[in-house]
This record gives sequence, structure tokens and C-alpha cells, in this order.
Amino acid sequence: MGGGRKSKPKSGGKKPHTMTIRHGKSGGHVVTHHFLPDETGAAPEPEDHVMPDKAALLAHIDQNTPDQPAPTAPAPDAGGGEAPPQVGM
Repeated sequence: MGGGRKSKPKSGGKKPHTMTIRHGKSGGHVVTHHFLPDETGAAPEPEDHVMPDKAALLAHIDQNTPDQPAPTAPAPDAGGGEAPPQVGM
């Protein structure tokens, strides 16, 4: 019975900088983690993770991406200098 086992990442638990996803030969998906170089300038080798189905793929993405809100546009200046143009008078 497989699928429930999780392996520790070889990179010491560090989150990947980028991930690429491709279809596997026998179905499923292969997720490759790419890491930034460390303070010595050495970049860890990319890691491949095989996901058997879409649910596992989505869970893997959720576990390995930061939970940051999307940037929002700045609020318009409420005390703006110009009045909106008048139409149809």
C-alpha cells in the first residue's frame, strides 16, 4: 500500500525557488524543484518528485509554495486635485 509516505527533501527542508511540472511517462506528473545558490554560491541539485495524480500534485504545490496574498493596487487619492469631467450638459 503506497502513496502515504513522505520523504524529507535533500535540500534540508528549504523551499524551492522555482518548480517545473511535466507529465510523467506512465501518467501522473513530475515536479522538479530548483533552488537558489547558498551563501557560498553553490546551487543544490534540482530534485524530482513524482506525483501519481492531480490531487497529489495540488497538495505538493500547496506544501511547497509560500502563502502570500496577491499584491493589491494602491488606493486612489481621495483628496485628488481634479474633479471628474461633466458629461452631457
